[in-house]
Amino acid sequence: MTTTHLDRRTLQRLLDSDLPEATRKEALVHLRACDHCWERAARQRPGAAAQIEQWMKEPGRKPAQFEPEMYAESLARARDVLRATAAELREQKAEARQQAHELMAMPFEDKIEAIESGRVQPNRALVDEILTGCRATWAQDAPYAEEVAEFALVLTDRMSQEEAPTPTINDLFGLAWAYYANCRRIRSDFRAADHAFHTARFYVDRGTGDPLVRAEVSDLYATCCRLQQRYDKAIGLLHEAAASYAEVGDRHRVGRVLFKKTLVLFEMDHIAESSDLLERVVPLIDIEREPRLALNIQHQRTQALHQAGRSREALDLLPETRRLAEQYGSRIDRVRLTGVEGAIMTELGDFKLGEKCLREAIDGFLEEGIGYEAAFFSLELAALYLRQGRTGETRQLALEIAPIFESKDIHSEALAALMIFQKAAELEAANVTLAQEISRFLNRARHSPQLHYEPGT
Repeated sequence: MTTTHLDRRTLQRLLDSDLPEATRKEALVHLRACDHCWERAARQRPGAAAQIEQWMKEPGRKPAQFEPEMYAESLARARDVLRATAAELREQKAEARQQAHELMAMPFEDKIEAIESGRVQPNRALVDEILTGCRATWAQDAPYAEEVAEFALVLTDRMSQEEAPTPTINDLFGLAWAYYANCRRIRSDFRAADHAFHTARFYVDRGTGDPLVRAEVSDLYATCCRLQQRYDKAIGLLHEAAASYAEVGDRHRVGRVLFKKTLVLFEMDHIAESSDLLERVVPLIDIEREPRLALNIQHQRTQALHQAGRSREALDLLPETRRLAEQYGSRIDRVRLTGVEGAIMTELGDFKLGEKCLREAIDGFLEEGIGYEAAFFSLELAALYLRQGRTGETRQLALEIAPIFESKDIHSEALAALMIFQKAAELEAANVTLAQEISRFLNRARHSPQLHYEPGT
């Protein structure tokens, strides 16, 4: 069935025998294929169906479906329309990009004034560009990105006032609310974030059904749920996102979402399951499309195998992980990998190399002012000392990490766990099990400050 129908006037002129012959042929071909227009014609004039049937049986006339030349003129016109539309969309997008750049540099009040005065006319392309700007800035400046998301909501609301609400506008509302929610999540306002995500899903459910819109909202909401330790909800949302990306055949994005699921499993302490899923994720990732993601996955594979007690396999992955870190990573990535190598070598019994690598990692993170990572690898080093019965050096290490407690990037739960270890070391009561237990906790809680430390877990 066709998707573009004959308008009422063309149908009327056809029934009145008032169409040019070429147009008449096209209309008859359309009617043969389109039940909707055939029924409209029959309702428009009694006897119309029989009349049209008779025209199609005129002597010498071939069946309409065997007259492809009838489509030539229509196809040529359609191509012209498509070219013109594509050119218009490119021009509109370029104009929207420039306008968004100018608007984002303005104070919020001036942005609103630009809309109120009519100098800015909201449209889909402009809202898309504003949302792109929000996404590009939320990691570095969440308060500003939140303001940008609010402005996108204002633009979309103005669009809904000027025209009847449509599924497309609901998609824009859904994305804008999700972006606002993510900014609130970054700022640790989980209550407001959760409410905004619910609003976003309300609009998306009434939108076009675009799989990419559904996937992005579910993906962002899943991160919020993971940080709240609502792990089952997070995994359900990630499954939704993966299914939507699979619907459009985007294997890379499916892989990225499943990688996030491995992080959830890791935080749940389902290390083996996380490690197994990581192996299935690797073939889905397009390294040229997102090399940084490939590095993160390879690093997580190495660490997960080590945490799962498969340090020999983790050692085999180190050369490729190091290659990716050298090619695509930062100094911090390389320092972290040195620490992981130290932990692996310690587990495999090479204490000399393990100590060397761990010391390098601790010093590197302290130089960069990254207290959390320095604390994590200090505990790995403490476990090494304790394995060798070096309690005096363990106690000294506990004193050395005291300044780390003042680091702003260490959240309260991690701080409490570290203080338990420090006190035990001072009393020479620390052991390998305690050091490894707190190390595992810090690793799981790295991006989840709400995760609670419970001794003995």
